[in-house]
Amino acid sequence: MLCNRCGQNQASVYLTKIINGKKTEVHLCEQCASESENVYMNQELSFQNLFSGLLDIAKNPQTLEKSNYNIQCPECKLTYDRFKKTGKFGCSNCYKTFDAYLPPILKRIHGNYVHTGKIPNNAEDELIKKRKVEDLRKSLKEAILKEEFEQAAELRDEIKSLEKGDDKS
Repeated sequence: MLCNRCGQNQASVYLTKIINGKKTEVHLCEQCASESENVYMNQELSFQNLFSGLLDIAKNPQTLEKSNYNIQCPECKLTYDRFKKTGKFGCSNCYKTFDAYLPPILKRIHGNYVHTGKIPNNAEDELIKKRKVEDLRKSLKEAILKEEFEQAAELRDEIKSLEKGDDKS
C-alpha cells in the first residue's frame, strides 16, 4: 500500500483514529510519518488502554462466542482478563494458552501475522535468503493461480536453487 501523503513510498506506519464512532485510517511511509510526528503523536496514550481497546476491536462474533474471560494459563495462572488489562504475558506458556486470541490482534496492530518490515543491517544472509524464498513462494502460488506455468517453473527452480545454497541471484 502506498503512502497516503506522498503517494510514492510504501506505507509502513498505519494510524487509526476513532472519534465519536467515526473511524479514520492514515497510511504513511517512514519519511512522511517522521515529518508528521508532531501532528499524529502528540496525544497521550495509556498502553494498557490502547492494548485493551485493540483486544476488543479485534474480536469478531465467532471469537466473542467462544471467548471466556476466565481462561487461565495452567503454569502462571494468568487470566485472559488480566492479560487484557496489562497487555503482558506471565510466562512463555501464555502464548499457547491465549493463541486463539492473538492473530486478530497482531493483524490489527501490524497489518500482518508475520514480520515484513526492515531487516537489521547486521542480519545474517540466512534471514535475507529465507525472506526471499518466502516471497518467491507467494509469487509461485500467484503464477499457478493465473495459470502462468512457465513463470511458475522458473520460480520453482529459483526456490530450489536458493534452498540448496546456490545463491545465483
